[in-house]
Amino acid sequence: MSDFPEYSSEGKIGLAVINADWASAVFYCEDDLHEAFYDRLIKRIIPEIKPYYVVCMGGKSEVLKIAKNEDEVPSVTEICIVDKDYDDLLGEIALGASRKLIYLKKHSVENYLSQKEALINISIECRAKNYLSINQIQTLIDDFEDFNDRLINRLIEIGRYFVVAREHRVDIETSKTSSDDIYEDSEEIFPLPSDKWLDFYKDKFSGACALKHDWLNDANVLPGILSGAFNNKHKNFPSLQPADHVVGKHLLGGMLRYFSTRLDVNLLDIDPIELYTRLALHISISELSYLRDEILIINPKLV
Repeated sequence: MSDFPEYSSEGKIGLAVINADWASAVFYCEDDLHEAFYDRLIKRIIPEIKPYYVVCMGGKSEVLKIAKNEDEVPSVTEICIVDKDYDDLLGEIALGASRKLIYLKKHSVENYLSQKEALINISIECRAKNYLSINQIQTLIDDFEDFNDRLINRLIEIGRYFVVAREHRVDIETSKTSSDDIYEDSEEIFPLPSDKWLDFYKDKFSGACALKHDWLNDANVLPGILSGAFNNKHKNFPSLQPADHVVGKHLLGGMLRYFSTRLDVNLLDIDPIELYTRLALHISISELSYLRDEILIINPKLV
């Protein structure tokens, strides 16, 4: 049992109220117990930001409840940050309901953590007593670009099935599928979701469609629907690419397996909260510059 107290959603909001005495802003985020990670990430995005406090609510629905309630902590600026997931593709974006809600522009925060240089740095830290030079590391990962391209393309293919299943309410697991499942049969040296797993999922998808959506099994219909699955359907996300829609946890899962094998480290053994918090120091934040802009639109006086 943890020595740290566990708070209900109401208790977490209560903490925000207490800390409103000294904080200029309260950031509400999704993942339970990831406060240190988001605190570090926000500070990197806006180094000069005035004092703030982070509350992780343990789920997107809880953050959206706060976003829609304009009266939770009136004495402090509230900012709610959530993963995009597939909300833009499924017509579930809730921006119109709140002036304090910000969506990430990729599927989830893990998409921003899946960076080559950041994972190299974490690997160096993990094997600090077993030194590898940067030149040695570059030799060991000289096929990374090929791996990365193939990984993203495979995850795009999988993701199209996920979106179609979600859009048409096909009774099958989608983006919540664990990385362990997706990479179960992957090659250790080149860890991509295997053809075997993808064929298994396609068969499962077809079987689920046969129950209530058999028209999706039509060979003249399904390819077109899959092809259009990532078409942008929301004005706030007009220029996203297919790679922006891949499931972030699956992308990071593939990256962790690749670097663990190539650099002889055990990145998968690091506690995820610790890993994310460490990655927040190493990633390039250039792709998150929009987040700074959107935070300061909500309250320019935070700097």
